[in-house]
Amino acid sequence: MPKSNVVDQETRDAMFLKRPDDWPNWPLCPMKRHGKQTGPGDWPESAVAMETDTGFTLLLTNLFDIKADAPRLEYGSAEAVVADGWRVD
Repeated sequence: MPKSNVVDQETRDAMFLKRPDDWPNWPLCPMKRHGKQTGPGDWPESAVAMETDTGFTLLLTNLFDIKADAPRLEYGSAEAVVADGWRVD
């Protein structure tokens, strides 16, 4: 895949994260990250993003199994989320 396609996808995902009113499952946005093996096969890692006052929180779970004690990742910006490999699902 040409590098320009990857950059375009990152830009689109960052722009989408900045517009939570457009999220179909607001206040949550399903995310995925490939390249981290999470079980048998090569399943992508799942998370749901939430906009916060300081950026974004990703709960490491899927949209159908959200628990209050799910592990969390904190990011200061949408660009930081996509730079860490997360993509809108």
